[in-house]
Amino acid sequence: MNNPNKIAVAIALLCASASASISAETNPNPSWYVAPSVNRLDADERFGISKDGTGGGLRFGKPISQYWDVQWGATYAKVRKDGLRYQQETFGVDWLYLLSRENIRPFLLLGVGGQRDKLS
Repeated sequence: MNNPNKIAVAIALLCASASASISAETNPNPSWYVAPSVNRLDADERFGISKDGTGGGLRFGKPISQYWDVQWGATYAKVRKDGLRYQQETFGVDWLYLLSRENIRPFLLLGVGGQRDKLS
């Protein structure tokens, strides 16, 4: 079972069965939501840029049960200094376990994602 393709198929089947059982539960709010963000980029000095940059992001989410939400989205940020331009793009998927659905909603988060850096 060390073959990466077999591992990927096993994970996909596990996720599919988990999502089917979660969606069978009572869903308190089936609406989608959007969460925009404004970000600050503190570039590593190894890129040759010591200036901070700005960026933005957009995440989409949906409650899938009373306790679980799923969110996915991307961010983009850039900074320019002395003719150099550094930009960073991220994408991620998060599963939130909500401890409460009251006005204040503490949660535990499990997520996966990727990042792309570009220097020009």
